[in-house]
Amino acid sequence: MRLVWRRESVYLCIVMKTHVHRISSLLSVILPGILTAFSCEKNVAGAARGTLSDVEIRVDWSLCREVPEAMTVLIYTEDGRLLQSKTTPETSCVHFQLPVGTYRSGVFSYSVSEWKSLSLEGLERWETARAVPSGGRPSILACTGGSVFSVTESDIWSGKAIPPPILYPADIVHPLHIRILIGGIKHLGSIGGSLSPSYSSYLFNQTSHPREGVLPLPDAEWTTDIETASTLRNMLGPPDSLETLHLRLTLRDGSIATDTTLDIRGRVTAGEDGFRLSIGDRPGETFLLHSPGGGFEADISDWTPGEETEIIL
Repeated sequence: MRLVWRRESVYLCIVMKTHVHRISSLLSVILPGILTAFSCEKNVAGAARGTLSDVEIRVDWSLCREVPEAMTVLIYTEDGRLLQSKTTPETSCVHFQLPVGTYRSGVFSYSVSEWKSLSLEGLERWETARAVPSGGRPSILACTGGSVFSVTESDIWSGKAIPPPILYPADIVHPLHIRILIGGIKHLGSIGGSLSPSYSSYLFNQTSHPREGVLPLPDAEWTTDIETASTLRNMLGPPDSLETLHLRLTLRDGSIATDTTLDIRGRVTAGEDGFRLSIGDRPGETFLLHSPGGGFEADISDWTPGEETEIIL
């Protein structure tokens, strides 16, 4: 009887261990699936509330005179507050990680710290970002503001980069070639003057009211040739914003030959290397300098037919 009991006990133990092993194996298969499902549901719920979406801002510089070596892209919230900005040597696109919301983007060439001839101010707000000219010759600046775009929860779930509309920057600083025909230029001592444009200095908000400005034309920037004085001046704003040109011509003895202001609206023309303004080459406009010893000042008068004089030798 003992032997039988022992065998049965052994058999029962073996059976019980077998069932325990089977249950343990079954739980090892079921429980991880349950835990994984529970864990995934929890993470996705958190992701819907806080995960950022990849946003690819693309830039096309084909409207500009040149492609810059770097660019700065800014992301603004719906109410116009600056949220993020990046400066990168990659000028075709840049990526941002943004939460659900509505945004606008803006771009300008190079970085804020690289601009010495212009001052970029008010960047913390979409509507106040502007370029302020200095007394020097401004470098070429291109910029634009993009249209409104949104990041939604479905964008986050998709895991794909959102491509808002492409940004197309345009130049807001233009080279202007000024050429003045001056008779008797050998008597010229110096040229001074300024341009008076009316332009918008805002980078992104182009509907803002234009501002009045004065762009100096220092004497050192002029070069002279046979009866021609010329200078190259980069200017902020479109060429059709120019309204007046102030000129001050001084003779070699320091006396002022002429000090005048000309209306130049509609006189700027486009060329392959920039814009051009020619003075003194149209009927009714003459700059003629005389020797300072003769006591004459520059004449600005109508063109008159010349008289022929015959001298018999």
